[in-house]
Amino acid sequence: MTSPGSHTNIVERLNNGQQQALDRLFAQYYRSLVYFAMRIIKNQEEAEDIVIESFSKLWNNRERMESVQNIKGFLYLTTRNACVDYLRAQTKTRDIQKELRLLADPFIQDMDIETTRAETLRYIYEEMEKLPYQCRNVFKLSVIKGLKSRDIASELNISVSNVTSQKSRAIQLLRTALVKRMIHFIVGMM
Repeated sequence: MTSPGSHTNIVERLNNGQQQALDRLFAQYYRSLVYFAMRIIKNQEEAEDIVIESFSKLWNNRERMESVQNIKGFLYLTTRNACVDYLRAQTKTRDIQKELRLLADPFIQDMDIETTRAETLRYIYEEMEKLPYQCRNVFKLSVIKGLKSRDIASELNISVSNVTSQKSRAIQLLRTALVKRMIHFIVGMM
């Protein structure tokens, strides 16, 4: 059993950006959060990804955490909200696919969607190669090889929480690059 003083210590260490504090919280709450998410979305892999993203969000908001109860509440609320978003997205995707089948006409068939997709993927790969070394490795193993965070951590000999923060950083950097690219494209069309 941990003493109340150690709770304060872990909160302080997390607030100060110490990776070991996140690792400890991850070890303490990961399994129960995955079980919680599984009860909602009924998909083990997605539940694991959602929980890892919840820890990434915790890391990004670590300065705002005031107590272990605050951290625990944040993790459960973030996980629950992500599960709800996942279920909404699943429903929305099915609805969109249904509408597209109904709306399929010669105009849609003539569009060169594959060319647009290929160009977008090419740009993402170009930007991915510009990522910092560790960030790029984690992202490639996650997205290209489809490895789970704990497998990536094992392969790169780093902690799962480090994988989470590197993956988060990669997504943020790629998202920024893609937004800049879209703005440039839109301005070029004017």
